[in-house]
Amino acid sequence: MVERVSTGIKGFDNLVQGGLPKGSATLVAGAPGTGKTIFCLQALYNNALKGKSCLFVSFEQSADEVREQMKQFGWDAEKVKPAFKLLATDYNDPTFFAQLMTEVKSRKLDLIAIDSLASIIIDPFEVFGHPDFGLMKLVRQGGQLPLDVEGLSRL
Repeated sequence: MVERVSTGIKGFDNLVQGGLPKGSATLVAGAPGTGKTIFCLQALYNNALKGKSCLFVSFEQSADEVREQMKQFGWDAEKVKPAFKLLATDYNDPTFFAQLMTEVKSRKLDLIAIDSLASIIIDPFEVFGHPDFGLMKLVRQGGQLPLDVEGLSRL
């Protein structure tokens, strides 16, 4: 039997036999405005309330925008600190990937959500101004990500 990580979203967890497979990477895909970010924030927030270590990485919104979005649903990011960490980038910040790698290496994370992979994979040159940015820069800076597959579930 596959061990599951509950999202805390009852209807969804019932549909997927109790939650997301522990230690797996799950891609949440859909058209703009379908609730992907909200789904991921809710899953991380619910798990942070239970004391699980969660990281939300935003490549498209500022930290203030994400916190404001959370407030609209009554989720208080301050209430779940330090279990819930929000890391948002400014595309012009050359230290962002170093910050991200430090966060990943220094914490035993239970859940990570990256919003949005399209920003770092589709066309780094177009999005970031040069090809040595995005996922390639992350890989070059950190080599292999030091993630314990048994203890990590990724949204």
